[in-house]
Amino acid sequence: MNLQELNNIIHSATKEDLQDNLNSWKDSIKALLIAGTEADDHYYRNHTGRELFRKLYNFGMTTELGDIGDEYDSGFRPITTTGIKS
Repeated sequence: MNLQELNNIIHSATKEDLQDNLNSWKDSIKALLIAGTEADDHYYRNHTGRELFRKLYNFGMTTELGDIGDEYDSGFRPITTTGIKS
């Protein structure tokens, strides 16, 4: 699975899907970013990470949002990737 596929899955996820799969998705994102290129990092920040942060916020999962450890801008774009990579 790549970041684009994960983005599509997260986009269509319900709150229950997010609760059930969050750790698995974070692990997949971490592995893809560590092994990936600058383009993968860019895609994560502008698409996959943004969708993940937006969904967590909109579903009121602020604890899980804070557990990632990355800050995000007003558009939910991750500013850093150190939290997701750790």
